Amino acid sequence: MYILYIRNIITYTSCLFLKGVISTVFVTLVVITSIYFYKRHNIHSRNLSLQPFRLDSQRISKSQNFGVEHFIFKDLYKATNNFDKKLGDGGSAEVFYGKR
Repeated sequence: MYILYIRNIITYTSCLFLKGVISTVFVTLVVITSIYFYKRHNIHSRNLSLQPFRLDSQRISKSQNFGVEHFIFKDLYKATNNFDKKLGDGGSAEVFYGKR
């Protein structure tokens, strides 16, 4: 009887310990992931705001910007025919018709 009681205590204690370890690992992963995405967001927004506007700016490759293609002003100017045909207003800027 006494041996079964000790076994139950050991099983209960090890189960609590295992739950504690799993919870600690999970919380640590959540915190590290949150810090990673927070810093990544700040780095990207800081880089975009510090870049000066130039007509001849360098192209950014798709692999550097998660598959999003960027155009330099000269290409946009040519593709839209000097920003000739305005289609309307977008969420943050005017939208013009253009051909690639």
